[in-house]
Amino acid sequence: MIHIICLAVMGVIAGTIAGLWTRIIKLDMIFDFVWKWLNEKNHDHVVLTGRGDQAPISKFLKCVFCLTPWLAFILDACYIILYHPAWYLCIIGVFASLGAGNFVAEVIYALRGRE
Repeated sequence: MIHIICLAVMGVIAGTIAGLWTRIIKLDMIFDFVWKWLNEKNHDHVVLTGRGDQAPISKFLKCVFCLTPWLAFILDACYIILYHPAWYLCIIGVFASLGAGNFVAEVIYALRGRE
């Protein structure tokens, strides 16, 4: 049971990191140079997709819901490699991690409001 809780905490950490990242890359924030760089790369001709007005990497790095699952999987993989829980605890824990991370992302998105 402790492994499931620890993996869920990894999801909370992933959601928090993704929320902080998407918050601090805004204009006039601490990493506004990243925001400016992403907006420079924000054209179709950079990636040649022909869809939409944002490059996929720009969309990905600005989206809290896109970053959270990937960060959760990375943190979960590190935890599983280090502590070797049973396989069924890994599966339940990864789902708990994704749920907890997305819950944190939803809360951050709701508190942040539309931009």
